[in-house]
Amino acid sequence: MTQPMIPLIRYINAQYGAALSMLRACVEGADATVWKAVVRQFPFWHVAYHTLWNTDHYLSPNEQSFRPQPFHREGYHLLGPPSWEPDAPYVAPDPPYDKDELMAYLDSCWAKAKLTMDAETEESLAAPSGFFVVRVHPV
Repeated sequence: MTQPMIPLIRYINAQYGAALSMLRACVEGADATVWKAVVRQFPFWHVAYHTLWNTDHYLSPNEQSFRPQPFHREGYHLLGPPSWEPDAPYVAPDPPYDKDELMAYLDSCWAKAKLTMDAETEESLAAPSGFFVVRVHPV
């Protein structure tokens, strides 16, 4: 006998909450030096925005329905050149988003995660994801 999928929703919802809580603590605690400090090869703020953009994106029902936030700046969600143009030159986004913008985006993603998880059913969990698999090139 298999376990019903609905308890999985509670687990995923808890994982979103834990991950977003950790990101919130990092963003809240970042001073001006940390905000622009390099994490691997990208500024902290850029990694945080990339994380939120992808959270927002994958909480959408499918790729076609996703709409970037009104404050989104073209290319800011990418870390490095796009996977479909791996040889394209990478230009670091500038100016950076500020802490208040990312905190508001984080709150929006948290609310979207709750709404999305609350709307899931066994049928929706068993259906295709609506997202295409993209090969990611290492940065």
